[in-house]
Formats: sequence, structure tokens, C-alpha cells
Amino acid sequence: PLSNYASLVPSSNNVEELYVSCYSQIQSVNKVLYYSTITEQTSNLNVLVGEARFLRANAYFLLVQAYGGVPIVNDHIVSTENTSFNRNTEEEVYNQIIEDLNASLATVGIANYATSGKVNKRAVNDLLAKVYLTRGYQSYGKPADFSTAATFADAAIAGQPLVLPFDQLFKPGNDLNAETIFSV
Repeated sequence: PLSNYASLVPSSNNVEELYVSCYSQIQSVNKVLYYSTITEQTSNLNVLVGEARFLRANAYFLLVQAYGGVPIVNDHIVSTENTSFNRNTEEEVYNQIIEDLNASLATVGIANYATSGKVNKRAVNDLLAKVYLTRGYQSYGKPADFSTAATFADAAIAGQPLVLPFDQLFKPGNDLNAETIFSV
């Protein structure tokens, strides 16, 4: 039912799993953002915050694609238990994703993922391209979404040639090749 979006209820297999894991990720990022303002300021703190914001944007993107509008929870919650959140519109969630990704793009590094294992500008450009492309098909999409997606896709590709035949791409030992943009 999950892949066909048919007969879904909260108790359906895998529905809760994606929801809980994404919000767990979001809350972890919220902690990073909260503590980044009160911890010792180091030379790489902004880079780490940018990497975290990329991860939060990715979690919201997974959620909005699967469930439509979902609650935007960007506060570090520790003192009270909150069991009810207002659902935001899809458009608001997309705006949050784009805000996080733009902030991330401004601070993350450029080191190749295959050697650094870190979020980089190429990964952020890739996700921005996907976000603008999917938003462009929505009723609230903007006329420039498709051309913006193409611009970010070009930046993500950045002239990277294909280095492996497709049938070799996913074989053991080929995981972190030059084509890898971001991997978990």
C-alpha cells in the first residue's frame, strides 16, 4: 500500500517508520542548530551547521513527498512534551526545505564526497534541483521552478563525466566513485 498510496492508515506497514525516522533526524538537527548558538564558536562551526541543515531539508523532502503537508518543527524541544503539532501546507514545507538548502549551500565545503564523506555544494545543488523540479509540478509551483531546477542540476553535475558502465555502478567496491553525489 505504501508504494501505491492505497488504503493507507497510520497503522499500515512502514508508514510510521518513515515518519518517525525523519522527525528523529529533524529533532537531531534542531539540537545542532540550538547548541551551535551557545557553544564555543570554531572555524568550522558554520560548515557543520550547513551540513545539518541539508540533512533536515532532506528529511522534510522525504516527508512532503510521502505525506504532503506535514508539521514544520524547527524548535529544539526539551522541557515539555508536545503530542500535537499543526500540519503545515505542502507549499510551506517546500519553502522550509529551500530555506534550509540555501543556507546550507552558502556554508558547506566543496570537497568530493567520495573522499570526504561530507555534505558538499554538489549534494546541496542536487537536492535543490530535485526540490524545485518536484515543486514545479504542484499547483503552487512557480513558473521559474523548472529553469531553476535545471540551473541547480547543472551545478550538481559540474561537468562530471560518467566513469562506470551502469551495470558496474552498484557492484561491491564501486560504491564511492567519482559519480557519487551523496550516500547514506
